[in-house]
Amino acid sequence: MEPYLTPILLRAFGRSGTTYVMHALACSEATSFEKRYPFEERELTYLVRVAETIAGAGAQAMPREAVLAGSDARLGACPYLGSNRYLHAGQESVKRLFKDLWLGYSREALKLRPATYYAEKVANDVPPLVNEVLPAKNILLVRDPRGEMLSIMKFNRQRGYNGFGWLPDDDPERFALRLCTMRRHFLSEAARVEENPRRMLLRYEDIVVDAERFLLRLQAFLDAEIDTRLFHERLGNFRYHMTSESALRSVDLWRDELPPEAAEIIQRGLASELQDLGYA
Repeated sequence: MEPYLTPILLRAFGRSGTTYVMHALACSEATSFEKRYPFEERELTYLVRVAETIAGAGAQAMPREAVLAGSDARLGACPYLGSNRYLHAGQESVKRLFKDLWLGYSREALKLRPATYYAEKVANDVPPLVNEVLPAKNILLVRDPRGEMLSIMKFNRQRGYNGFGWLPDDDPERFALRLCTMRRHFLSEAARVEENPRRMLLRYEDIVVDAERFLLRLQAFLDAEIDTRLFHERLGNFRYHMTSESALRSVDLWRDELPPEAAEIIQRGLASELQDLGYA
């Protein structure tokens, strides 16, 4: 196979330290991606979506007359699936199309500068496909969901609008109930992960309390250097992204500021996951 960028799949939810980890990855010459805040240009996920669309994975077929119309039409599934050996419906075709798209993307990216990896805050449904096609590296990043929830509440207030799954009619208790449902599978998977050259588990609380150990672990995982001076020097650029006076303070802030009823809901709803990840 021709040279390609090995994907680093950062698997996490918002307000759990993803920007912090992406910043660390951006401080390595071994990585190639759009290295600017908030590190959310998801080119790999986009190429997966393109492959899924072409192969008809849940996408409506593009009308044949729209194919002729060109730029005036929205892209849909290929209307000629099965007409040749390359374009077929189904998951095998999705995987083949994505692989070819990724090899082409890597070929052009590597012309710009040499690198080993491409990193992304990846959409949560994407890793199974990518891991089957390529020997990607997976970083599973978790945060105590009580701290995550408080950070969501404060960041929403800071920005002046709601995000991260907070609905217009939500109150803290209602959101806490839904947060348990939204996080249960991922936290359970993270608690069971067996670290190996392709899998790494990080806890937000650990990486902000001991940044040097985090950087050493990340360098060992990648077998690549990270410019630690640059990492520390540029952390101040992300002040807007923070919701507490310091990253260290953010670790236990939920104990003082999260509504007790919401904290109790999460404690009950995710008891085993919190225990397994050391958050009980």
